[in-house]
Parts: sequence; structure tokens; C-alpha cells
Amino acid sequence: CYPGTRKAILTQVKEWAKKQDTKTPSIFWLRESGGTGKSAIAMSIAQWGFEEVNILGGGFFFDRQTPQCDLRSFTLTIVHDLALSDLSKITSIAQVLDDHRHNPEDLLASVLEKLDLRGPTLLLVDALDECDEEVAEKIISLLSTIPESAPQLRIFLTSRPESRIVDAFRRVDIHSLIEHNVNDSPHVDS
Repeated sequence: CYPGTRKAILTQVKEWAKKQDTKTPSIFWLRESGGTGKSAIAMSIAQWGFEEVNILGGGFFFDRQTPQCDLRSFTLTIVHDLALSDLSKITSIAQVLDDHRHNPEDLLASVLEKLDLRGPTLLLVDALDECDEEVAEKIISLLSTIPESAPQLRIFLTSRPESRIVDAFRRVDIHSLIEHNVNDSPHVDS
């Protein structure tokens, strides 16, 4: 990152994530080549969302070296994290899990419906480019449908701007997307 870029991006993401209105874009896609600090920014946002403002609903950090780079693992992890955000609804969420155990595409939307989010809730998805093309496309497709049913959900997504990821975003109809390259931020000294 250029000097000041990290601070500028963190400020922009934090302002976006805390917005209460339903017109705010639900997905913030931070994209840049490898080694530019995307994952470090995602970790800082996760820490901020959990410790300072209590809006972190969950997250998934992809790694090509692990076998959990699939839609089912992704969905179950996010659902687990979201369930922990409201323990009063754990029984109804367990029922949703039981009802949808074979269909991860419907699981997340059903859990979000049970949670009935009232304020901003942040999900982090880091290094989506670590998945194979089919899984990445399914995840983008799944995430693109969420803003309709849960407009208070904020999804912070990072990846390299690989053509397969860019193409997957183009194939889905996302009206609620902010695209941001790491080094598009103002060059301000930290």
C-alpha cells in the first residue's frame, strides 16, 4: 500500500459498515494484487467490528491449502458465527440447520430471516480468489442474493482482481456493490 492507504481504506470501510440505512450498498469488494495488505485490512476490520462496535456477525478467511474451500464449509461457518451473535434464537436456528442441511444455498437466507437483523451486521470474506472458479462463483451468487432479504447485512469481501472473480461479479445482478482497489485511496501520510 502507498503511505496512508491502509488508514484511508479502514476509515472508508468502517463508515460504510456502520451505516443504518437500507440504501447503502451491502457488498464492499476490496480487490488488488497479492501482497497489498487486503488480508491485513480484513483482520483489522474484523477486530474493530468485534471489539469496538460489536457488529461482527461472522467471517471466513479462505486458504487454498485447507480442504474447507467449498460452499458448504463457507455457509456452515457463516451460519455458526451468525447463530452465536444472537443466542436467544439458537433453537430456531438449529431447526433451520436441520431443515436445510443438504441445501447450503437456502440455509444462509433462512438463518438471516430468523435473526431479523435490526442494525448493521458485518460479514467478512477474505481471499475469495483462493477458491476454485466454481466455488467462488457460487459464493458470489449466494452473497448477491442476501441484500434483498437482509438489507442491514454488510459483506466485506477481499480478493485479487482475477478475471474469473470479476466475471463472476458481472454474471450476477448486484445493485448493491462497492468496488475498491487498494491503491485507489488518497495518498496521505499516516
